Amino acid sequence: MAVVFKKMPKLYLLIIFCGVLFAKEPVKYGHLKGNVTDAKTGLPIAWVDIYIKELNRSASTLEDGRFKFIDIPPGSYTIDFLRVGYSEIHKHVKIATLDTSLLQIIMAQNSFDTEAIVVEDHREHSHLQKPEAELSGKDMRSRMATTLAETIKDMPGLAEQNNGPAPARPVLRGLSGDRLLLLENGQRTGDLSTTSADHAVTIEPITAERIEIIRGPLTLMYGTNTLSGVINVLRNSDKSMENNQIRGEFSGGYESVNHGYASALNLEIPVNNFFFYADGSYRSASNIHSPGGSLKNTNLKTINGKTELRWQPDWGTLKAETAIYTSDYGIPPAPSELGHPNGVDIKLRKHTYSTAAAIKQPARFINDITFSYDLTDYFHEEFASSGFRDAAFSLISQHLSANTSFSNFEIFQNIRSGFWSGMRQFEAGGLTNTVNSDETSLAGWVYFENDFGNLKTSSAARIENKTITPREEKTDLRVGRIRERSFTDYAAAIKAQYGLSKDFFFSTTLIRAFRAPGIEELFADGPHLPSYAYEVGNADLKPERTYGIESGIFFEQHDLDFGLTAYYNRIDGYLFSQNTGERSWKRNDLFRYQMVGLDAVIRGIEFSGNYNLTKRLKLSSGLSYLIGNLKETMVYSDPENHDNSDFKPYKIKTNESLPFMPPLKATVDLTYDINNLSLTYLAHIAGRQYKPGRFEKSTAAYIVHGFNVEYFIAGTSLLHTITLRIENLTNETYRRHLNRIKEIFPEPGRNIKFFYKLYF
Repeated sequence: MAVVFKKMPKLYLLIIFCGVLFAKEPVKYGHLKGNVTDAKTGLPIAWVDIYIKELNRSASTLEDGRFKFIDIPPGSYTIDFLRVGYSEIHKHVKIATLDTSLLQIIMAQNSFDTEAIVVEDHREHSHLQKPEAELSGKDMRSRMATTLAETIKDMPGLAEQNNGPAPARPVLRGLSGDRLLLLENGQRTGDLSTTSADHAVTIEPITAERIEIIRGPLTLMYGTNTLSGVINVLRNSDKSMENNQIRGEFSGGYESVNHGYASALNLEIPVNNFFFYADGSYRSASNIHSPGGSLKNTNLKTINGKTELRWQPDWGTLKAETAIYTSDYGIPPAPSELGHPNGVDIKLRKHTYSTAAAIKQPARFINDITFSYDLTDYFHEEFASSGFRDAAFSLISQHLSANTSFSNFEIFQNIRSGFWSGMRQFEAGGLTNTVNSDETSLAGWVYFENDFGNLKTSSAARIENKTITPREEKTDLRVGRIRERSFTDYAAAIKAQYGLSKDFFFSTTLIRAFRAPGIEELFADGPHLPSYAYEVGNADLKPERTYGIESGIFFEQHDLDFGLTAYYNRIDGYLFSQNTGERSWKRNDLFRYQMVGLDAVIRGIEFSGNYNLTKRLKLSSGLSYLIGNLKETMVYSDPENHDNSDFKPYKIKTNESLPFMPPLKATVDLTYDINNLSLTYLAHIAGRQYKPGRFEKSTAAYIVHGFNVEYFIAGTSLLHTITLRIENLTNETYRRHLNRIKEIFPEPGRNIKFFYKLYF
């Protein structure tokens, strides 16, 4: 790690030095304050959540409706005002140097937060830093589920891949695993969820404040493997401490399909220049039920908690955090007697420790500079039904980063740069034979925007090195020569947005991404019972290099908004674990899966739209469709059974479908609001997957109906929201293509959910 730290500052210091040479004048901050009142009564509104997207800063109005933000770098920002029972307001403002901007916000009662009012001309504002999609407020409460993947699966472009209810993982535009970066408050999760379908994502949705889907040049601030995008879960954004008021939330939920319940509590305590935050949650569920009966060994129990202490003097911010996540969950029995007829139990624990410091205006050309460090200690064990520990995995991750934002220079705006380094110590035990290895990474990046009037652009570039060093070098018959591998490459992206009118704009993004293979993709060699496979790596794998383009048209008005996007991604050396169709001679109850790298293409379209049919009736819809094909031919010969005359080499042919590609998906929601009550009909539609991957079976089309009811009670100091949701209203029997156990068990049956949230 010391070698990595020695190399890190060089590129970063060069960027800062260049900034010194060309900087014109020091940055001087501005401030923002105002109040929020009711359009009908003129009275102040408390409990309004205020969020500055570009800075990830938030605040809430006091009982007299006042709010305040201090020390905001000059520039243009989108500020969201959200309150249950009122129309959302998205205000575009400009913060000037050494000036205090005053806002008088008037919010109209709308029974529920179903309409959004955008204030100011779109031509004066850029969508370049706006998330492609986000989930918060009422939508978050109504979709709250056991896992992150289940919570967001109905958003356009997203799907859920699972191996039982607990280890579900999001799929974005057909990509998952290490091709989709999952973050919590901008930091990597430090778990092993990217390496196998049975490893859980260690993010608890019930403690989330909002979920953002980020695409385009912004993603390169987080990694080079961000072709499909970044999912960032905001657990507690940086709160404004000017209001000096204790706030908190309590959540509780129940669902009938697995007799599961969950509860969570968080507190925010500001005292002068100090801010204390704490949250905790508990979730428990029994075996899941479907029209086919109960699915054995799908119970789970999860405990999650976090504390943060922040000091905010005049010069900046200093904070320290600690978090814990533990989970005990089951993997259902294997299909067709593969590996574990009674299921596997997994126990995991994760401890995270982090610290960060932000310095305001350390030099005349720098807005701010932020340093952060985190350490995550992750461990999980896998037990067969006999109680014997089949496998264990340990991962210690460390990350060190520095990010800087610069003052604008000529046509360049929102200039940012940073460096990032990481170290991962991976160890495996039990039946798995993956070689213990160390991984180090080093990256530098830059991001900036240009404003040419109606045409606005953003650009980013990132260069990254990843080195994997096995603690034992050897030659393996199946894996190849196990030795140190080092990968260095770059990713780059540019996005152009052209305003055709104040409501209508066109956007195009070009991206070149890069993904190096991981430790288990290179060196795995052993049975992995929860994933029903004998996994074999490939020590000679090359990195993926991807070239993508997407274009879209977007329209936004008060009563109507929609977006239509098409994309095309060419992936050179697409890495995936291919079912060979042969059983391993070491474990004849498991099929052997071999890592391969072949050229592939993924192309698709997405649509989302909202239309206010009347003042109280709103129609929302979404559609996603993609096709993934291989563009390279490979003949597979068996290294284990090369003397076996019964084995016949098979050929992977050009235009074969990629494995686990989601079929056509569509959603239709019809919402009616009356006073404090909101009623929503839900329809989720999936097409037939008629192009399954090798050894996969086609799945039939289906439509699933649902119904959602939400009611709120607002007081002077308390705000209650109550949500009742019925999923699979008609108890339909259906199978999702991305469910790895679909052959033995259909999707859950009728599910009645209850969710309560108290704001105080």
